[in-house]
Amino acid sequence: MRRAAPPRRDAPPRQDARMTGKPWLKSVSGIRGRLTFWFVAGALGAVLVGGAVVYLSGLDSIKGTLGQTYCQIASRIVGQAETRFTDAADRLGRIATDVLTAEVALEGRQIYENRPDEWREARLRRLADEWNQANNAETRLAQLHPQLSHRLSVMAGLDEESLIRLSVHDVSGLLLAASAPPERRVADAQSWYRTVAGATDHFIHMDSAGLDRKLVIATPVWGGVRIAGYAVAEYDFPRFIDPIENISFGDSGEVALVDYAGVSIGGQSRFYHIQALALRPPQTGTSANAERAPGEPYWVGVPGEEAWPLWDRLVCVAPLRSINEMRAALSLPPWAITVTQAPGESYAALSHSLQS
Repeated sequence: MRRAAPPRRDAPPRQDARMTGKPWLKSVSGIRGRLTFWFVAGALGAVLVGGAVVYLSGLDSIKGTLGQTYCQIASRIVGQAETRFTDAADRLGRIATDVLTAEVALEGRQIYENRPDEWREARLRRLADEWNQANNAETRLAQLHPQLSHRLSVMAGLDEESLIRLSVHDVSGLLLAASAPPERRVADAQSWYRTVAGATDHFIHMDSAGLDRKLVIATPVWGGVRIAGYAVAEYDFPRFIDPIENISFGDSGEVALVDYAGVSIGGQSRFYHIQALALRPPQTGTSANAERAPGEPYWVGVPGEEAWPLWDRLVCVAPLRSINEMRAALSLPPWAITVTQAPGESYAALSHSLQS
């Protein structure tokens, strides 16, 4: 058998065709580049995500602290506001329980005893016409009870400057006595009378007179076990609540008395008050308590147009619990105190740290 010839020593080594042109170097460099890219991208992503987490965590902490601070302020202001309203109601209550007030109201009620409705309506129209024909305050006051009107004028002088008028009406809304004569003698078209007419239980009516911007407080004058008439106090609402809303903190902190929809009762309405009353409290432990106890203060964030994202305007909403209980008895909607501050001032410390 013929043997195969040994390989020649001077022959060049055999090369794999796949290694010709060194494509493996390109492969290694491509993998390394991709790894480097993803490493850098991952590092940057971790930094950005970590920074975002720190930013959001810090922002939530600031919001919680500020919200609680505003609600602490609101709670103190609610106490002052409720005291102011109840003091005015107590002063009116002393007038309603005065002996002379009760006597005049009882006389007015007895006039209608055993009289048909047609007679009552005709009498009211006649007295209203006589009132309208009177051309000055002195002539109108002469149509009222002189002693009680004088006493009401003295009591009005002892009251605060925002008081407009103290008055006593019979059960039909006819004015019997007043510290100062109003435009109309019969109150049948006024909102306070339409609310309390026909009531048989004791009440304290406290409401705004709408476009007149008046605070009207009314309470019954009892004649035995029946209501004989009504004692009414009218205040200039913006002036009455000025000591409440005039409380300020910082450069932009503000306090407002608002209705159930967030509309300012005595001052200028703000969109963030309306939005705050429309929003629900944040889902935290304090919000759960607020939902179980509607009278507790709570804070919400109202989205705004600030330079940094998620810088909501924080607004604390604090219901006037004792006043709302009186209003609820007459099916009147609740009132609340709102406390807020401009976001630029609220997040001033965070803004400084971000810019430094």
